[in-house]
Amino acid sequence: MHFFFIVGAVLMTCTNARGQVNIESYRSDETLTSSIGLSGGGAAGNSEYFTTGATARLAYQDSTHDILLVGNGLIGFAGGKSFNNDGLAHLRYTRIRHPRVQPETFLQSDYNEQRLLTLRFLVGGGVRTAIADAQNLSLYIGNALMFEHERLDLPANPVHPSSTSVLRSTNYVNLSVGRIDQWRFSATAYVQPRVSDIRDLRILASGTLSSKLFGPLAQTVNLRFRHDSRPPDGAERNDLSLTFGIEWRSGDRGEPSTD
Repeated sequence: MHFFFIVGAVLMTCTNARGQVNIESYRSDETLTSSIGLSGGGAAGNSEYFTTGATARLAYQDSTHDILLVGNGLIGFAGGKSFNNDGLAHLRYTRIRHPRVQPETFLQSDYNEQRLLTLRFLVGGGVRTAIADAQNLSLYIGNALMFEHERLDLPANPVHPSSTSVLRSTNYVNLSVGRIDQWRFSATAYVQPRVSDIRDLRILASGTLSSKLFGPLAQTVNLRFRHDSRPPDGAERNDLSLTFGIEWRSGDRGEPSTD
């Protein structure tokens, strides 16, 4: 239920982008693409549990515009009981008319019960720069500023504030190797310091390996590491998760950009 509320909230905001999400792994070079994925795995850090989840993506791209909407939700099982773990919706617009320097803006809303996060909303914008964009190899860097608002479910007399609103710098490097119609590896590292205090720092490193099975089906393996220098009370600084999944794709023919 939380997941569908988040997706709806983002869509309403657009007619009125997980805090650190590997958005580069969802991009495509086709005009209109969509995908639905199912995954399972486990995590160590703030909690230890078995998880299963779903991801949906819708992307549109022409010679000038790139629009991407991603939503995902995750349910965990611990001690024989099920619980809602996290959900996210991310909307991003990139103007790609210039082959190297591409301005972009984004919106995101997410929650994560294991990190005591009841609501996180962010909005920002910056520049995505192509360092290399060959047929089977791409390298991009991104730099942006974002306004971030968080609400936390904390115990009595917490050290960490239950509500924060800060300005962060968000910077990433993305490397992708391989062809979508065969196999592809994508790795992204994000660094997000608070502008007014760079010791308040968040880092995400994520790697995804995707290989085609048959037809529109592909199998995926995703490893993600997350670090928060100032986590909420009772939460660990580091999280590590590994998931395995099956993805159905529509529209991807695996023809990388040759700009």
